[in-house]
Amino acid sequence: MSITKWNPLHNLVFLYDRMNLFYEEVKEKSGQEQWHFEEQWQPVADVACTDKEYVVDIALPGVPSQDIHLEIVDNSLCVSGTRLSRSQRDSASCLRLEREHGAFSRAIKLERAICEESVSADYRDGILRVTLPFAVRKKVNIETG
Repeated sequence: MSITKWNPLHNLVFLYDRMNLFYEEVKEKSGQEQWHFEEQWQPVADVACTDKEYVVDIALPGVPSQDIHLEIVDNSLCVSGTRLSRSQRDSASCLRLEREHGAFSRAIKLERAICEESVSADYRDGILRVTLPFAVRKKVNIETG
């Protein structure tokens, strides 16, 4: 009986080959050369917290500011909009489209209550910066009588 050396990547290579075969079969049966997915994408975000506010930076390169929608719902910052692909914006023939495009949405849950009236947003160089000040807690005096 011969001893075979174990290759930890063998199963991954096998899985990779099987998935390629599967996709090739589906592509042949569907008759489509390219696949198009209509799912929404989510922009990446950085959330910072100071002693007075949240500061959220959301990367939205290529999205015009008029196509960005912001709202506060149930103590969550919700951003949505649309980014058109280059072929949708102009008549250029694209050889490769790697950046995500189409509708997007992102909801970021905020743990502390915020003052919705004081929320501000600034959009520069493809980064949307949203500043969300914390709500001020009022001390309520109890009268005795």
